[in-house]
Amino acid sequence: MIPAVGFWGNYETKMMRDLAVSTHAENARIKITKMLFDYAVGTADSYNSAPKPLLLSAMKDPNLVVATLQTAVLDMAPVLSKLFIDGAADGSIQMEYPLEYAEIFMLLLSIWLKPTLFSRDVPETKRRLQAFQQLMRHLGADIISDETIEKVLTFYRENDLI
Repeated sequence: MIPAVGFWGNYETKMMRDLAVSTHAENARIKITKMLFDYAVGTADSYNSAPKPLLLSAMKDPNLVVATLQTAVLDMAPVLSKLFIDGAADGSIQMEYPLEYAEIFMLLLSIWLKPTLFSRDVPETKRRLQAFQQLMRHLGADIISDETIEKVLTFYRENDLI
């Protein structure tokens, strides 16, 4: 992995792993939904403690973008795919390709949804989040709550990212 990922990629991976262990729910789908909300909140808290100009300029660094992709696929997707497999076992998630869907999920989350990479306004960002929510439903995992979408939008607005 490219060293440029540094603190941020390691932090996000650790957060995802910690949430996978510490989040409890009656089934895997609800667990993932809770985790995503807590991940959005935790990422917001850590973002607020980091120097904003550094983070914004870092997302324009091609090495960091590649490192973000690698972290998403190699480190974070396996955590999510295990939860998808757990969901298939408990009947709360129906999907045929849990690892591949987890990779798609993490790639979209890490790149396509980032307003720092793509100049978007609030309505465009909300539509992307809703499209992402609908895509996951179609893939058999209704895991992105409306509450999580609103939390993400609030975070983006409060930090002048959209």
